[in-house]
Amino acid sequence: MLKIPYAVHPEYTNELVYAEKAQKQVEYICPACNEKVKLKRGSIRCSHFFHSVKCSCTNESYLHYMAKHLVYKHLQDAKTIQINYEYDDSLKREQYLNLFKLNNHRAFQNVRNNIYDSREVKQELINIKNLTPKLETKYSDFRPDILLYQRQQLSLLEDSLMYDKPIFIEIVVTNASSYKKISSGVPIIEIKVINFDDLRKIMNNEYEQLFVKLYNFDFLKKKTINIKIGFNNH
Repeated sequence: MLKIPYAVHPEYTNELVYAEKAQKQVEYICPACNEKVKLKRGSIRCSHFFHSVKCSCTNESYLHYMAKHLVYKHLQDAKTIQINYEYDDSLKREQYLNLFKLNNHRAFQNVRNNIYDSREVKQELINIKNLTPKLETKYSDFRPDILLYQRQQLSLLEDSLMYDKPIFIEIVVTNASSYKKISSGVPIIEIKVINFDDLRKIMNNEYEQLFVKLYNFDFLKKKTINIKIGFNNH
């Protein structure tokens, strides 16, 4: 039976309640499937909610739903997306050393012994003041978890609205973005969520502690590593 750390108060549907702070007499609701859940207090294990009836809710669907809506909530107030990353030029360095190795063993030894750290720390700020977040809005052949768009020109395309300058935000629990979606050229931010601790990090706006992948941003290079993101309200 699925155990979940957060549920919704029946009278305040926008209020997430942590199981440790929940009231025993209240019948809470699972935010992912809208079924009633019961509170289980634990003296040894952490308190949690559990589904009292059989339902379609799974660990994957709960994590995905919760993460998606929490990120969406943060984006509604965010003004910029801060992206920190490192560019590792180790491949170029390796090729350089191989040249020395082929021609002069002593020179190769000297370069190898005095090698420097080739990683460059970079930062990009993406201004999203004029972008609007939408949950599961169709864009061309895709329906991202969250679509960030600028409503400059609206045109009807296969019963969907076509927006300029989009950014896809995808929550990845098990399935990453498809090759077709990546090949579309639309900038994509993938946020990996694997457990309830990752949900806690999102709730606390600790995105820098999450595993993130980026696609199709102009500043990206092939050896970009250690990507960290943050949503800023200024």
